[in-house]
Amino acid sequence: MARYQCSVCGDVYQEANQGTAWDELPHDWVCPACGASRAAFSPAGSPAAGVPAGFPANFRLAHRWLGYAFVAIYLLMLWQMVPRLWTYQIEFPPRTVVQIVLGIAIGTVLLLKILLVRFFPTLDASLVPRLGISLLVSARVLIGISTPFALRRGRRDSGVRIQVFAMPPDIAGGHVPADFGGSRAGFGNADGG
Repeated sequence: MARYQCSVCGDVYQEANQGTAWDELPHDWVCPACGASRAAFSPAGSPAAGVPAGFPANFRLAHRWLGYAFVAIYLLMLWQMVPRLWTYQIEFPPRTVVQIVLGIAIGTVLLLKILLVRFFPTLDASLVPRLGISLLVSARVLIGISTPFALRRGRRDSGVRIQVFAMPPDIAGGHVPADFGGSRAGFGNADGG
């Protein structure tokens, strides 16, 4: 009896244990573990489609968990940043526009990659690596344009800043307004008071 392994999650279909031959399964049959179609299965022991021979067995699992972490970080950043957009009272600066466009592009490519892996495994081998590279490049560019400004702002905010107010010209010249309410001493008036 033959064994077939899912290239998405690694689940193994064993004809002997299941009681149904692989060729007799309906065409709309899906993997019970992850929901991948029959096309995602290959005979156990043979290299999976799109995965080079000698590839570590746990690479797909590690890749999947890193992908989940990336999605979680993306959603957290989205949750933090979108409300800030509504606080702008003027049009966005160019750097912010580039960040918004890259953020939307990353989200779109991420969603497309997840849909391809999940529902279109036949396209997995050709498109998913390209999508992964575009995610990597987009995220790297976004980090590259954001980090210097964040570090500069962090350095500026970490020190003690003293707010200096300019005195109104009538006080600086030695004249205290009548409604000032305070003492006139110390302003250098000719009468000393």
